[in-house]
Amino acid sequence: MSNDSPAQPPSGAWLAAVHASEDDFEPLGTALVVDTDRVLTCAHVVISEGAVREPLWVAFPTAGIGLRRRVASVRVAYARPVRDLAVLVLEDPVPAGVEPAPLRCPKGQDLIGRGWWAFGFPDRDPVGDSADGQVGASLSYGWVRLDTRSRYLIRPGFSGGGLWSTDYQAVVGIVGQAHANGDGRAITLHQADLDLPDLKRAALASWSAEAAGEVGVMTPLAQSLREWQATAAIYADPELAAELRRPIAGDGERVAAPPAG
Repeated sequence: MSNDSPAQPPSGAWLAAVHASEDDFEPLGTALVVDTDRVLTCAHVVISEGAVREPLWVAFPTAGIGLRRRVASVRVAYARPVRDLAVLVLEDPVPAGVEPAPLRCPKGQDLIGRGWWAFGFPDRDPVGDSADGQVGASLSYGWVRLDTRSRYLIRPGFSGGGLWSTDYQAVVGIVGQAHANGDGRAITLHQADLDLPDLKRAALASWSAEAAGEVGVMTPLAQSLREWQATAAIYADPELAAELRRPIAGDGERVAAPPAG
């Protein structure tokens, strides 16, 4: 468990911003690239007066790329203050140079005392800023409390941004609330995976053999993948079924027979 100030991730290619048009420079909020055609954000970023905003565009400013992608559809899990997530499906794949984030799904209690780092667009500042601190507590409904110790604090505009964990070297949550004292709250990807089935396919895309073998990190997702195999087949989703039939790292290895006698 790290006690030093959390380092920012080695790449910001998965950071994104949500916009109301193709060419404005006032982000509605932050977002996380989870697949080549999907980003994850907070539902309140894309909902206005009880309905999903239209149109919506996604930019990738930290990757140094000016191209944007229009949002084709939105899937929300929204019942504030408990559920506040949205998956934005893009009309076209993200530009070259933009990559899905490495994802891990620890539960809230496994994050207590661990360092975090996040990037956002406070008060719709297009240049953005970062904040860091430690996870102070595991709350209810999959939320964790973010204690801030940096000079720059969590402010409105961070919502929807990925919560980077130095210990896990991955995004482990989504920043969802900013408090007046600069602290905040985030919803874990463990909870997001339960609230938004669309994340299942994205989690597959971000998997690595090393991550799949981490005890206590991706184990719930690994168990669920086996269950989803049958579901995908029943509901005649050949593409997803094929993805889920691929070997899981560490699965299917032959076990040596015990010695005779």
